[in-house]
Amino acid sequence: MHQSLYKNIQAACCHISVSVSGELVSEGSGFAFLPEGQVLTAAHVVTGRVPIQEKDYVDPNQKILCKFPGRAEEEYRVHICGMNIEVPGFSEAVQIDIAIIVPITSIPNPINHLIANTNPPNLGQTVFVAGYSDEVKVPFGLDRLASGGEASLSQASQSSHGGYMTDLGGPIVKKGVIGNIVRAVCGYANNSKELQIELFYIDNSIHSGASGGPVCNERGEAIGIISQRSVTSASQESAPNLEVPSGCTIGIGLNPIKALAEA
Repeated sequence: MHQSLYKNIQAACCHISVSVSGELVSEGSGFAFLPEGQVLTAAHVVTGRVPIQEKDYVDPNQKILCKFPGRAEEEYRVHICGMNIEVPGFSEAVQIDIAIIVPITSIPNPINHLIANTNPPNLGQTVFVAGYSDEVKVPFGLDRLASGGEASLSQASQSSHGGYMTDLGGPIVKKGVIGNIVRAVCGYANNSKELQIELFYIDNSIHSGASGGPVCNERGEAIGIISQRSVTSASQESAPNLEVPSGCTIGIGLNPIKALAEA
């Protein structure tokens, strides 16, 4: 059962690279949620930083490339990037770290995709998280063994940093359990509609580069997006502000895409 599930999740994941005027500014993961190739990811993967600023994702010099396993790299554009929610009692708007990017040109063959389930996740639920890692080397040193070395392997990717790893390494899938959920309900569209936001903690740590990847249930449906690794203080006298990964992952539920679709 899990073998088929893992394969389906991997096939729907893509590696995302973002450059501005030819300079790489961000890398991360995403996943197709429609067969035409529309991709859900974290907004900070698109902008390369937080907080999310409009000037970053409307920059005409920005170029977004997505590569799915076994497919040529495709150029994408921003459809929606982030969402600001005004919450009574908060001095600033709450930013939701979700983005939708779409292909610039039509993709000829349907993309393997994950059904987006907007129902709220449950405490204690088993989930699977997936994404590309920028911490893993090409398996078995194949980049050195191949004729022509890394340069020839890189031809599989037009410009993304280490793009050949998309096919040789693939996305990493991990299993975990939702250990805590924080829910907030607020109004949007001039408070005429209600939006529920879920942030949840998974008891398994993602790897660098997996931000924007999917959080899936046991049916293989996407129920969330990986936002970031949870960190905890490791303060000591010589480094009072030191923080280290806590071993958990923070995810965002997909309920906000209902509002994003109406934007």
